[in-house]
Amino acid sequence: MHTHKNKTQTRCGKMRRRVLSRGLKLKAGCDVGRVTAAVNPTTGRMDYRGRAMNRAARIASKATTGQ
Repeated sequence: MHTHKNKTQTRCGKMRRRVLSRGLKLKAGCDVGRVTAAVNPTTGRMDYRGRAMNRAARIASKATTGQ
């Protein structure tokens, strides 16, 4: 995993590294089946509904980051 490090100077003049970020962490769940798709009138984004979407959300909630 890639880390971005920033060097900071301590009172005695020594350089110390500080981690700024540890990268993007994702959780994903995948399932197949029938879904209904429609454009959300408020946001303009696609909205997917169905049993497969619910199962995928439950699978993602059980995963740890990086799985």
